[in-house]
Amino acid sequence: MDGPGKGISHVQLRVTDVARSVDWYCKAVGLVRGSDEPIAGAMALFTPNRRAAVVISAGRDAGARTELDHVALGVADRDTLVAWAEHLDAEGIERSELDDNAVGLSLYLYDPDGLQVELIAP
Repeated sequence: MDGPGKGISHVQLRVTDVARSVDWYCKAVGLVRGSDEPIAGAMALFTPNRRAAVVISAGRDAGARTELDHVALGVADRDTLVAWAEHLDAEGIERSELDDNAVGLSLYLYDPDGLQVELIAP
């Protein structure tokens, strides 16, 4: 039997307001809804190629410690990351400056519950 290794299936985030977070992840990083209505209080959002998902579910109390350090979403290349920076600016979503680091070019933003989201290009 083959072991795991086909990539990340999904990341599940427990948030204070599912609708608010769904709206933010769709606008900020281009995820798309898997359905129109939450299922069992959760909403699956997919990357446009549907290779990975972020599941947004209720259950995190306001002011509680974030359970996850950050989520990093890869983009194809540096030009694409610059285009995402422009998109975020147009949407009025606060972001960091572009950070050219040892891993790649990154930018950082925070979802409505304060979870850090990194967009990174190789």
